[in-house]
Amino acid sequence: MFELSRNPEVVAKLRSEIGSRLGIGSDGRKPTYVDLKEMNYLSAVINETLRLHPAVPFNCRVALHNTTLPRGGCPDGLSPVGVPRGTEVMYSTMLMQRRADLYPTKGHPGYFDPLK
Repeated sequence: MFELSRNPEVVAKLRSEIGSRLGIGSDGRKPTYVDLKEMNYLSAVINETLRLHPAVPFNCRVALHNTTLPRGGCPDGLSPVGVPRGTEVMYSTMLMQRRADLYPTKGHPGYFDPLK
């Protein structure tokens, strides 16, 4: 609701998709599973909301075997990192999904600001 309140153009497009598929007011009907699967804009809005506000913002895993992460070591962060069996590895999905370096750069046709 917070993100929708900040983006009235998204609300208008979403209402249009829902209205054209299900109707509005007393003429409307409850969505079926097929309706929900075929409302692409609704799916995109839900996915984008979960990207910005994940249900699990931080997570932790334990290495079951000795392994190596491909990068993250040394001052430049580009060298491999050894992870011994039993080591807890923590990460933040919220931060990973907002990192600008993981998305197309400005000037690229697919560019968008990952913080918005």
